Amino acid sequence: MQTNANSALRLSLSAVLSRRLENRSPQLGKTVLMKFAYLLQEVYGIPLGYRFSLYTYGPYSKEVLADLDQAESLGWVHVNMGADAAGYNISTSENSPGPNGFDDHFRQYEHQLSRAIELFGHFRAKDLELRTTASYFWNLQGTHDDNGVEAVVDAVHDLKPHFTKREIKDAIEELIQNGTIRSAA
Repeated sequence: MQTNANSALRLSLSAVLSRRLENRSPQLGKTVLMKFAYLLQEVYGIPLGYRFSLYTYGPYSKEVLADLDQAESLGWVHVNMGADAAGYNISTSENSPGPNGFDDHFRQYEHQLSRAIELFGHFRAKDLELRTTASYFWNLQGTHDDNGVEAVVDAVHDLKPHFTKREIKDAIEELIQNGTIRSAA
């Protein structure tokens, strides 16, 4: 059930991320927004209230895009086709309330938000797709030992054969090392 608190968080999410990732993210589009929503909720515990399932580009919730559409209709963000019609670009609108207007909703989650941006703000959509899909499978799995790593590598590779098993394993090891996912070791 969505409360007023998580409704405010959700509605301001695209504006907060567009402002905070400006000049940091190589591409803030719908896929990057989706992956950040997943990370912020499922990894960093920010109560956005989204229901994620696995989809073509990893964890997905249609509610994220509905909230983006609403933020755009309020004039808080612009959503435009990217260069050469390659995806979308999300940017903060000149009609958007100042930073404090949105950041107030995230104030109690500042540490989590800053940490997510620090670790993932420089990644492109494809890199976030890999990491969030690995995290999704990791969370579905009960064991987090070496066998668990191999099981996640295989599951991700079966779903996304365009990533090599080495790329997947490296991403999982990175996620373990930076504390995004927990290992039993």
